[in-house]
Amino acid sequence: MGAIESKDGSLKVEGTVKAFNKATVHRCQVISGTIKVGDQVSAMVDCQARLATARHHTATHLLQSALRQILGKHVQQQGSAVDPQRLRFDFTHFAALDPMQVQQVEELVNRQVMEDLPVEAGHMKLAEAQAQGAMALFGEKYGEEVRVVSCGDFSKELCGGTHLRRTGEIGLFKIIREEAIASGVRRIEAVAGVPALHHIRKSEQLLDEVRDRLKAAPDEVVKKLNGLLEELKALEKAKREAARNQQGSLIESLVQEVGDVGEVRFVCRALEGYSSDELRELADSLRKKLPGGVAVLASAGEGKMSFTVAVGDELIKAKKFSAGDLAKKLAAATGGRGGGRPQLAQVGGRDDGRLAEHVAKMAEYLFG
Repeated sequence: MGAIESKDGSLKVEGTVKAFNKATVHRCQVISGTIKVGDQVSAMVDCQARLATARHHTATHLLQSALRQILGKHVQQQGSAVDPQRLRFDFTHFAALDPMQVQQVEELVNRQVMEDLPVEAGHMKLAEAQAQGAMALFGEKYGEEVRVVSCGDFSKELCGGTHLRRTGEIGLFKIIREEAIASGVRRIEAVAGVPALHHIRKSEQLLDEVRDRLKAAPDEVVKKLNGLLEELKALEKAKREAARNQQGSLIESLVQEVGDVGEVRFVCRALEGYSSDELRELADSLRKKLPGGVAVLASAGEGKMSFTVAVGDELIKAKKFSAGDLAKKLAAATGGRGGGRPQLAQVGGRDDGRLAEHVAKMAEYLFG
């Protein structure tokens, strides 16, 4: 990262890639003016961005060695990315890391940071590097001579990237996320140096806000939260019981409204504020009270109309009615769409403002 400037223009360097002829190609954003072939330019490195990137790169090497020590030698790098703000490391492993393993990996990396190990880079023959136990990226093709980066005796890898001079320059290492990205492949995201400090500060600020909201001392936050969760569970239980009681009363009220349409016991009512899922649940309970009947429950809101048709088991066994067939008739009459099983079916459509009229004509729609 850095800049390329000429007397006529300025470019921001956003990254580099190796070309087929081993040349380094710079990927740039034009900031001002123009730069053309043949111009004399000055290339300037963004020293702070490079240093921050180097922190994350050296930390990645320590992370891989720590993972192999904590999880096992089966850990192999599957990919990585480093920038001034964070690092990402993909590796082979068969399960999610538990909190204790994450803590162990973090502590092992930070111990190497505190020991301020020398970071040394040198070139040697590939066979010699492999004989010394240098880690290589699986599937990567290397030349006869390779660059080896060592962090004391803790880590040794084949690597061509930018690094620190000593591990102590990392300052602080913090894992912020661990997740699966493919079968048998995990991903760790972490931060080092100033971004790690910012992450910890943000977590502390969040904890302070929670503590203030709970009006609790730091060591009482978990206890206070557990108490609130228990209260919430009790309230939800009471709410469910109240809803069941209300539903039971409503079903009894609907049963009292049942009338005869020919040889069919039938009831239809519009219910305000009910969702289609709530209508379906209520209709299913109602039909069990009406083994020889048909029930239709309706509701409208947010620009939509919903109808649920329920048919009792005796009518289904006698093959007299099917909720799915009745729903098709209702959909045709109301301009909606619907269908379902013989026991329960639903119809939905645009609210045309005629819900009361549709309810009044329901017997005609279904049996006329």
